Amino acid sequence: MIRMYPLANPEQLQQQQQRRSSLEESLRQLCWRAGELKSQEIEEHLERIREFDGYLMLMDDGKAALSPDGEQQRVLPAVFTDEADCTVFAAIHGARGAPRRFNGTQLFDALCAMPIDGVIFNPATQDANRRLGFAAPFCSLVAKRTGRAPDFDRLVAGAFPAGRTGEIGDPADPDALWRELLSLEAWLFAVHPGNPAQPYLSIYRDRLCIFAFTDSARLETFCRENGLLGDKPDQQAHFLWIETAKAIGWLQGMERDHGLEVIHFNFGGVGWFAPIANLDPICRHLGYS
Repeated sequence: MIRMYPLANPEQLQQQQQRRSSLEESLRQLCWRAGELKSQEIEEHLERIREFDGYLMLMDDGKAALSPDGEQQRVLPAVFTDEADCTVFAAIHGARGAPRRFNGTQLFDALCAMPIDGVIFNPATQDANRRLGFAAPFCSLVAKRTGRAPDFDRLVAGAFPAGRTGEIGDPADPDALWRELLSLEAWLFAVHPGNPAQPYLSIYRDRLCIFAFTDSARLETFCRENGLLGDKPDQQAHFLWIETAKAIGWLQGMERDHGLEVIHFNFGGVGWFAPIANLDPICRHLGYS
């Protein structure tokens, strides 16, 4: 599928190019000279990277296209700062999916939710000034993840005291928990080891249940403890990364077509669950659409 973007006038194009050039200079500085920069300079570059609103990734079923990595086979999502680079990459590598635009907050929150080894910007270009790679901690640094990630353990404890598990109707008020959950870029779903496109379902309290997670570390622990890593227990877990707004409709389709009854979040830790039928009432109650 080819996604068309509206044409910009010459002044807008010039402004976009200036923003892109400024962004790419900040990426270069942090890639090549980070050890020489003062802390204030580093933060200025990070802020410029956060503020850029023209990132692109090729997304297919919630998964980002990866940069080729030879024999190492590291998980390195391909991120583009220019539509032309995105188009060239798709043509050269036969990458599936459609280009999706991200602003800085969306991009780095999404990358932080993925089990990646790093990220490559503009991997199709031969220009070393624009083809830049970073290890995974860079994404957390840009996203200010250490200061911004919701503390779901605390939110669950406050929403459902005395060991309650989160079904609607509990006397405690779970609004803060659900607001943070719905504000996530995506929910992560465990999958069957032999079929990464198939969500893992199981019977929980006599009801068919799906297992979702708020971050990849919790999901990987669940997969490891429940034998979902196949015959290679030392490998990273596969999962479905589904945008929150799309996840709710997808779950309702699973309820309709496959009899899915319950979703459990962060199973195995401080988690909670809700009937699929309650997702719509919760969203309406919180004004989420």
